[in-house]
Amino acid sequence: RAVGVGRYVDWSDSYHIYGRRMEDFRHLFLRQVEKRTPAQRTWTRQEALPDFERAREEIALKIRRQDENRAGR
Repeated sequence: RAVGVGRYVDWSDSYHIYGRRMEDFRHLFLRQVEKRTPAQRTWTRQEALPDFERAREEIALKIRRQDENRAGR
């Protein structure tokens, strides 16, 4: 079925913590939460757009490679 263009929102509030990474969690993640405002911890669409464009190119390349591998079977 056709999927139209629309708004994309990623609300991530999960941080996986492993025992050996507790110091990273404390110093990297918690420090950001404590010292930055929500606005400083989020991106606008314009700020994220370069990453989206880069990802789009990488995804297209992966699809082409996968299609080529399937065709070669």
